Amino acid sequence: MPHLCVDALEVGTQVISALQRLMSRKMNPLLPAVVTAASFHTGSTFNTITCEAVICGKTRTFDWTTWESLPKRMEKVIKGVCDSINAEYE
Repeated sequence: MPHLCVDALEVGTQVISALQRLMSRKMNPLLPAVVTAASFHTGSTFNTITCEAVICGKTRTFDWTTWESLPKRMEKVIKGVCDSINAEYE
């Protein structure tokens, strides 16, 4: 009954996509900033809906003000995606 659960794989892909959009659409293009999802793990069982996803990555920028704003901006994006799908995150 997939309609009764939260698919961590789907949530994770949406989070990564939304973070990419944050960087390309909401950041000043004259102050370069990058977010990289370096690893994305959701389990290894075939034909199941995963209940947990772990995303690891890094951010880079040359501007200190941009650097300081990234955690708050990323938190807002991640919270928005998770709230819209009824998922939890930490």
